[in-house]
Amino acid sequence: MFSPLLLIAGFGCRSVDPAPDDVDGLLHFVWASVASQDDVALAEAVGSLDAIAAGLDEVLDGNISRLSSEEAARVPGVDADPGLAAGIFMLNRFSCDPDRLRELLIDPDQDTLREGTYTAYDRRFTSDRGAYERGEVPTLSWDISISAQVVLSDYSSELSGDIYDLGTDIGPAFVQRSWFTEPATFQNNNTWEQDYQLELYYEASPGEIVHLYGMWRQLDVAGFTSESSGVQRQVLNGMKDWDDETEALCAQ
Repeated sequence: MFSPLLLIAGFGCRSVDPAPDDVDGLLHFVWASVASQDDVALAEAVGSLDAIAAGLDEVLDGNISRLSSEEAARVPGVDADPGLAAGIFMLNRFSCDPDRLRELLIDPDQDTLREGTYTAYDRRFTSDRGAYERGEVPTLSWDISISAQVVLSDYSSELSGDIYDLGTDIGPAFVQRSWFTEPATFQNNNTWEQDYQLELYYEASPGEIVHLYGMWRQLDVAGFTSESSGVQRQVLNGMKDWDDETEALCAQ
């Protein structure tokens, strides 16, 4: 597991603003902090999340505030108004060894791992996978081409993503991001203009993972939009199913 040393230039330490103590604030805080690879801030975020997750015995989910234009610009993506992308989150626990989880997160054959999820899946690493797996660098990045179905409608999408490893006083942590680099394409008038996803995983106790999952999405398929509470509930249920499947894969 990569656990980088913190190097501070100059004669003093910079002050660190405390991480927010609410899920909404934390997701925005982590989105900004991982873009600058700010280990101090990210460790603060894990500490705050651990306090929120203490005693969590069921899934917590709901809405979050939208990304600002400045926040969306932290990744090279679609040139669109992020205020049109509705935000949701899930906070959950599941059982997994962090090294096994790491293997699953970076596996390029997600279509084989998660049979039936995609009709086509192609992940191409854009940084040195070997250096990341050896713990020489804390991050690994990729581009992905996907074909799948949403609301029984076929689509294709292009996205980029990355994972960032972090050592904390609580345990190893990972921050994973993905975002559309262009709108998804359909064979009809459906639209999926924007998608931003942020996940923070950390080992809260041996073999126990806490997972915070945030998503901002602008989607309109057959009149079902990402603004709809019904659509949001379906996606949130899908997030929980994804964790359940991850837990089963961890156990293999």
